Amino acid sequence: MKARRRARRCVVQALYQRELSGMEMAAVIAAFAEEETFRLADQQWFRKLAQGIEAHQGELDATLEPCMSRPWSQLDPVVRAVLYIGLYELRYCPELPWKVAINEAVELAREFAGEGAHRYVNAVLDCARKSADSGLSPGQP
Repeated sequence: MKARRRARRCVVQALYQRELSGMEMAAVIAAFAEEETFRLADQQWFRKLAQGIEAHQGELDATLEPCMSRPWSQLDPVVRAVLYIGLYELRYCPELPWKVAINEAVELAREFAGEGAHRYVNAVLDCARKSADSGLSPGQP
């Protein structure tokens, strides 16, 4: 498995841990630095995603919510984490092709989330990408 994919897997786990424990992201990152799997991951990419998602969470929420068919509170925390990773890479990692960002998020959903979650992640991220490309809010002509 490639180092960036491992980093994304660690970010899913870190976001999940942060949500369940209420820990600060800096403490979660420090805890992950002790893990063996973290040593095999692209640590710089992990930090970029984890810290970037935390810094831009409000913007990410505002972009994702119009594309979702249910409220945040009804989404599994793992699905929320995967959506954050996918959208962060779409918006803030221009060196990464959009197809790669969405595909990586879909693969994370397949691995960590419930059955069918990957289709939901794909649809939401595709909607967010299209609305960002057009400059329109989702649902606008």
